[in-house]
Amino acid sequence: MKAVVELQGIESSYIESSYGDFFYAIAQLYKPQRIVELGTFMGYSALHMAAAFRDCPDSKTHLSLVDLWDNYPFRHCSLETTRENFKKNKLHNLKNCEISFLNKSAYDVADSFDNGSVDLLHVDISNDGQSQEKTISLWHDKIREGGILLMEGGSPERDKISWMVEYNKTPIADFLNSSWFKAQYEFVILCPYPSLTFARRIK
Repeated sequence: MKAVVELQGIESSYIESSYGDFFYAIAQLYKPQRIVELGTFMGYSALHMAAAFRDCPDSKTHLSLVDLWDNYPFRHCSLETTRENFKKNKLHNLKNCEISFLNKSAYDVADSFDNGSVDLLHVDISNDGQSQEKTISLWHDKIREGGILLMEGGSPERDKISWMVEYNKTPIADFLNSSWFKAQYEFVILCPYPSLTFARRIK
């Protein structure tokens, strides 16, 4: 069977557990008209979501990709590299999938989006419990009621990775189990490493 996208030269913690298939399926199933991704890196998840619209030409979306790229101090990838990954997969110029590359932080760009305008938000920015609380609190109103929130992490294994332990980071589980999050979202955790939290805004 032909691969959904060409992954040569693309790195992602999602690859080993084939989470690309999940992103592809979610985009095909829900057909979100506005997708925002916070932390795109080389484009693994975003490429699969764009491919879903390539294969559903009657549906339409706007895909906003937010990352610091070269300016991020921990994982280096240029914006041009990510653009090239879309070009080599012929996903950069789809008529039904407009793509915006925003070379900014997740916190600086939030005000660019209206409340209730985001159908699917994917967050993958070196997630820990504290950063997730800050990020989701800022973006919560941007997600429409019934909209989808996808967050890298959530499993016990992910909360125990080396940099989380070394720097005494707050477990993501603490945020997911907080009374605020449980009141706003229903969610499940896909546990194959690095794990992925799939949530739906309920109010």
